Amino acid sequence: MNNMLLIDDSKYKAMTFSGGERHIELLVSDEDLVKYPDIVIEKRVQSANDIMDILLLNEILRRKNVNSVSLKMLYIPYARQDRATTPNTPRALKVFADLMNSCNFRDVFVLDPHSMVAENLINNMRQLNVVPYIKEFMNKMGFTNQNTILVSPDVGAIKKVERYAKELGITDVMAFHKERNPATGEIKGIKIIQDVADIDHRNILVVDDICDGGRTFIELVKSCTDLQPFAGRTLNLFVTHGIFSYGLQPLIDAGFQNIGCTDSFIPSLQCVRENKELTIINA
Repeated sequence: MNNMLLIDDSKYKAMTFSGGERHIELLVSDEDLVKYPDIVIEKRVQSANDIMDILLLNEILRRKNVNSVSLKMLYIPYARQDRATTPNTPRALKVFADLMNSCNFRDVFVLDPHSMVAENLINNMRQLNVVPYIKEFMNKMGFTNQNTILVSPDVGAIKKVERYAKELGITDVMAFHKERNPATGEIKGIKIIQDVADIDHRNILVVDDICDGGRTFIELVKSCTDLQPFAGRTLNLFVTHGIFSYGLQPLIDAGFQNIGCTDSFIPSLQCVRENKELTIINA
């Protein structure tokens, strides 16, 4: 992103009127805007206000005749709502995508979009590579490609995790399949579909795009006791987007010893209050 001006939270002031309306003021001068061929709005989107800020910033820039405006939005809100579950529920991702498309961004930079439906709905979406952040986490933990096993917690992520392993030079990949109750979304069971013969004295690293409450990872360890720390092996978790709505303690209680994520999402207050160590990799 050389020769691009990033407009992040420090480049504008925001307030919310008593009626709930959002108001912002851009703090970048017209002189600075014309110095750069491309302007990038950088926003961590976690609320409706954040979405509105993007729309308002884009309006200001377009009114100032800035022709090339992009968006760096690492976490895609509503990506997990990529289809209507019943005739009376919305396709929330499509609604969000339509809003972003109305801005006519040159590029929309995202990280680990969860659903490939997002790529079809959001115009000019550019996926950033998550592997450098996994590698940085491994380096911080002292893991090497020889002593690390990557784990895909769901069948839908196997190809992605195998691609990560290839880029990282890791030869061993374990994979699981989880069954959900389609009516409730509850996990009915998890079974292993791709095993590794020798896991003792290895670093087992579960990788996924999102950790919200962490139920998938907790059930994963319950269903496969071989993953639990024993015989010199360690159990670890790296997710691209760390929401951690129940904090880290349930994951630690399940056996996870090292937990990491990128800074694409600000972890929950519960996570902060627990004062547990979380390795955050700047994206």
